[in-house]
Amino acid sequence: MTNKVTVQVDLFKPSGKWAYGFKSTFDAPIGRYVEDQELLLLAALNQSEVAPAAVTNGTYDVYVKETDECMADPDYKGFLCRLIKHWRE
Repeated sequence: MTNKVTVQVDLFKPSGKWAYGFKSTFDAPIGRYVEDQELLLLAALNQSEVAPAAVTNGTYDVYVKETDECMADPDYKGFLCRLIKHWRE
């Protein structure tokens, strides 16, 4: 059985104004750090609220936060919560 992890993802415009939010569930990366681009892709492909490119194209600041269910999983090691700043205007 594969462990799943659910995270809350919020997209913010470069001005700081909130734009979109959703939850994304994917296979848990047990015991390893997930680089920013991989995390963006995992979050983007495992949700149906926004177009995946909105998450991965660098237009928004992307804030990833663990959900309570995620934090309650004893296999989860705390590698996913972060702010990924936009890099495209």
